[in-house]
Amino acid sequence: MFNSCEVYLDLHHRKDAAHAFRRSLKIEPASSRALLGLAIAVRASEKYEQAIDSARSAIRLTYHLPMAHDHLGVALFKCGGSGDAARSFETCLEQRPNTPEAHAWLARIYSSTLYDPEKARRHQSVAVGPKLSPVECGNSIPAHHGGMPKRLRC
Repeated sequence: MFNSCEVYLDLHHRKDAAHAFRRSLKIEPASSRALLGLAIAVRASEKYEQAIDSARSAIRLTYHLPMAHDHLGVALFKCGGSGDAARSFETCLEQRPNTPEAHAWLARIYSSTLYDPEKARRHQSVAVGPKLSPVECGNSIPAHHGGMPKRLRC
């Protein structure tokens, strides 16, 4: 079952992937792997509240699941929760220190919303992934710092 779910994700068939992960959860409701897959699928479809719920459920079942913390951080950030997102990314890095995406997100968060230049520099220096633009981060830079006005929250 997981193979078909993951194939849908790989093919960017988000709706099919979410449906397949939900079917999998009916068979095995306590599957942190299926919950993480569902979180990834619905986050990719910009259903951030659902992604938050699924990622948190996966984490409740299996706390040491770095990618769940990573995807939770993205969804929280997209919903305007920079502080909670930062904590989630930090937890991801405690569990898997070499996660470049988490470092990149933390660099963006600490430089644009939490205003901690030292932490921003530290994370940027180890972030190997692509730098996130303000648009990719939901225009998180405040207007008084050169960003666009706040977008609607999910």
